Amino acid sequence: MKQSKPPLPVRSGPQKRCWPTITYCGSRCGHHNVCRELKVLGCIVDGIFQEYVVMPRSQVYEYDASKMTYQQAALCEPFTIGLQANWRGDVRPGDVVLVHGGGPIGLIVANIAKSRGATEIVSEPNESRLAMAKDFGADYSINPMKEDLDAFINKLTDGEGVNVIFEAAGVPALLAHATSQLSPAGRLVAMTFGKEPIPVNFKEINAKELTILGTRHQYQKFPEVVKILPDHLKEVDEITTHVFKAEDFQKAFDTLADRNSGAGKVVLTFA
Repeated sequence: MKQSKPPLPVRSGPQKRCWPTITYCGSRCGHHNVCRELKVLGCIVDGIFQEYVVMPRSQVYEYDASKMTYQQAALCEPFTIGLQANWRGDVRPGDVVLVHGGGPIGLIVANIAKSRGATEIVSEPNESRLAMAKDFGADYSINPMKEDLDAFINKLTDGEGVNVIFEAAGVPALLAHATSQLSPAGRLVAMTFGKEPIPVNFKEINAKELTILGTRHQYQKFPEVVKILPDHLKEVDEITTHVFKAEDFQKAFDTLADRNSGAGKVVLTFA
């Protein structure tokens, strides 16, 4: 990257620009992240998992190294996913938000919702992740296998239901049941990809005038995350449960794949 001033620490975004097209494209309506020609490095396109990578200048973002370390800055990307989801769900002050799934992304979504003035409930059956949700500062953390989640929601909201639901667990049945948990004019944000069709109660959707939204990657969220991440460093450090050297990558992947390891975000270092 050429620049006239002294070099600054940088973080890179994963998206590459697409060529202009004469057919309908999401980038024409402010949704570049759903362009059919979108190439996401490290997700759709291989080659990002190395010590040195050449990136377009448009995908490189400067950050203040006096406010966070390079390792902490590595968590910018998952926070852009959480910010995108909150933007899609239009989370507002005073909302009651339910997050299904206490994995790293679910916890980040809940953390950002709280910073927006919402009260958040994290539903998670895994006890280690449930403990992480409590450490993360979740207003309420529920094990739905041990507690009646619907009864808890009704009591908390006086029977109104929650305003926003984020499905970050990858369980299709949760999406089907979500319409009964939402308040009138509630919003459901589906964050996971399922293989099978999901039955939907359109009577409830129409009666409550619900909104169902998808969310994919992020669009133009890196600049905002670079600014706000220093205010979330406690959560960044808590969610980064394991750090490995690059040469120990197999151990890192094994740890990440082991659901009993208590892994949140696993970071590889090249220094």
